[in-house]
Amino acid sequence: MADRDRSSGPDRGKSRGAGGSGGGSRSRPSGKPGGRSSGKPGSKDRGKPTGRSSGAGKPSGRPGGRSGGTPRSAAGARGGTPARRPGSARPPSPFDEDLLAELSNEQVLPREVAVELEAFPARVKDLLAASYVLVEDDPADALRYALEAKRMAGRSSIVREAVGVVAYQNGDYELAVKELRAARRISGLDTLVPLIADCERALGQPEKALALADEELQLDRANRVELRIVAAGARMDLGQPEAAQLLLRGRLLDSEDRTAASARLKYAYAEALLAAGDAAGARGWFLRAADADAEGDTDADERAALIGAEGDR
Repeated sequence: MADRDRSSGPDRGKSRGAGGSGGGSRSRPSGKPGGRSSGKPGSKDRGKPTGRSSGAGKPSGRPGGRSGGTPRSAAGARGGTPARRPGSARPPSPFDEDLLAELSNEQVLPREVAVELEAFPARVKDLLAASYVLVEDDPADALRYALEAKRMAGRSSIVREAVGVVAYQNGDYELAVKELRAARRISGLDTLVPLIADCERALGQPEKALALADEELQLDRANRVELRIVAAGARMDLGQPEAAQLLLRGRLLDSEDRTAASARLKYAYAEALLAAGDAAGARGWFLRAADADAEGDTDADERAALIGAEGDR
């Protein structure tokens, strides 16, 4: 995996991890709408899309979806929906307008994201904020808001990233990879590559994930770790657990750091050992992952206990 360190910019793509099917190794990203998603292998919670996201546009309120022009007659001059008469009620919005109004007065999105969205109608920011607050409990509804934001600001990398992250949360990996690739193309940044690669894995294309991992990339340390985990997962998908282990070895794996990156890496290594048939070794690394997991984001302790219980039978 060729990459050059890039320390600037927030993390955006943390993915499901190296595990093939066991335990919680394929948790979805957590984060904030607007991209910069963060996910944790072995995570017990799905979390929120991270990074930059944006909201949706306001329905025109005109029957037949017309944006303007001379009103049609009540009967509909072309056989379409009759025009709304002056003073008649506006059709109900498909979005929760009370929620959007409430969020418009709150600082929900990261400040740098909100600043970048100032070039677009204010409703875009409100819709992305709604997507952010909804995604954990109702990712399908969150996706509606993000898609409306895309309708209004489709050339924004922030918005496209947000749609991709929320689509990932929904398990719609085809839409996710399309939107994340668009966000990368618009922004020119590589920070979404780990999540894009993980989408390719989910679509049954581990070779594409490995090809992405071999690109010359500008990534910070956290995203380099994420990409190694995803690439190891792709090797596992191809039935190559030993190759996956080689990808994961290094100073961080052997360290006693109690950080999220260290815990995820150890968890992924335990998965690779388990896939190779080394249950005892896997249990030891799940225990090390649990010890490194200061925030309790993974289910490493449960995985270790399960292997121990199976060994006692």
